[in-house]
Amino acid sequence: MGPEARRSYDEKIASGFWTRFAAGPNILDIGFRGDDLDALPIAENAIGVDLDYRGYDGRTLPFGTETQDTVYSSHCLEHIPDYIKTIQEWWRVLRFDGYIITVVPHAHLYERRLRPPSRHNRDHRRFYTPASLLVEFEEALEPNSYRVRHLADNDKDYDYERGTNEHPRGAYEIELVVQKIKPPTWKLDFDCLESYLEISHLLAKHGQFQEAEAELRRAIEIEPQPLAFGHLGRVLLRLGRLEEAEAAVRRAIDLGSSHASLYDALSSVLARQDKISEAITAARQALSIEPANSALVSHLGALLTQAGDFEAAETMLRDAIATDPNNPHLFGGLANVLVRKGDIGGGEAALRRATELSPPLAHANAQYGDLLARQDRLDEAVAAMRKAIEIEPWHGPFYDRLSHFLARQGKIGEAITAVRRALEIEPQNSMFEQRLHKLAAEAAPERNAVLRSRLR
Repeated sequence: MGPEARRSYDEKIASGFWTRFAAGPNILDIGFRGDDLDALPIAENAIGVDLDYRGYDGRTLPFGTETQDTVYSSHCLEHIPDYIKTIQEWWRVLRFDGYIITVVPHAHLYERRLRPPSRHNRDHRRFYTPASLLVEFEEALEPNSYRVRHLADNDKDYDYERGTNEHPRGAYEIELVVQKIKPPTWKLDFDCLESYLEISHLLAKHGQFQEAEAELRRAIEIEPQPLAFGHLGRVLLRLGRLEEAEAAVRRAIDLGSSHASLYDALSSVLARQDKISEAITAARQALSIEPANSALVSHLGALLTQAGDFEAAETMLRDAIATDPNNPHLFGGLANVLVRKGDIGGGEAALRRATELSPPLAHANAQYGDLLARQDRLDEAVAAMRKAIEIEPWHGPFYDRLSHFLARQGKIGEAITAVRRALEIEPQNSMFEQRLHKLAAEAAPERNAVLRSRLR
């Protein structure tokens, strides 16, 4: 077990915690090792599962359905991008009446800030409060398939006088125990438009676009309203089904909606089909509805740049910056124009300014990384892309681009790890899959050479 679990292990014995929640013969300890190579699982009869466990790919557990009495995981969930898939896997292998025990660092005790990045562990994808941890389980599991049996803050021997720049001392965790139950014969009433829309947004947020499409089509069956068609268009765009995406967004507009976001979505779909002139017209329509929307200004600037109208794009963006000189969207758009014009120095300066402004923009940092990589400044490019990932850890293409930079540095192992994370977020992305196979092929001779050297 890790140091966090050891701090209150004896106390849990005395309180009967382990007797109640981890008394069965079949126990999994997920992520038990962490950085401690000498760590042991939480119980003598527990199987410790880490990324090197045979048959475990980091997503699907190599254990049968309903075979485990307890699934325990301490200080692991916060490192995992796709928490929905992870929690669902834990639940799958659990027997009815079995328990999931999850322990995560408390945002108010360990992180002592409200959002990433962490001061103490840069690999923490999310910060937790008791409420946000429960939300993740509610997103992942069907209602009435589980019950919450224990939820507590553990601040045993916590030093509240210690400064925020020092690593916390004492316990600083949230403990959650849920029990798997047999669902009742009746179902909750989800057959309403708002429920389907909400679920589809959550699914799309986590890269589950086909599932999001199914929810949206159910919503449209209930009420064919513009909001549902507009969101369907964006989901179909992410799935690469461009003609269907265009039809869905146009249907939303035909239904009488004049939302700028719909014309912006239509513009994006048309641009993906290389219909740049039509895309510009749609972008102008969006901007006429919301003329102060800097993201729309930046988008139109990108389209004008793509069309080769550099002067119009630069003029529009510089005029917008004169009115709003602290807007990172506008500087990011200006940088795109300047780089396309061949003004690399000007583009770099604009991007640097975009990354300095608030709110921090993930795409501005990613764009900055791309520009640095073009100049073979790979260390700086990797740092910029990692910053983009800190800001927006659910965007698969950022990990893919990071993988490219790392591979150019000869860091094939790290590049493989990065593209695997991209695939965890967007498992249906064939380009990420191809990238992983290519990197694995590049790594094979290197691994074989190492093995040969060991055999000599």
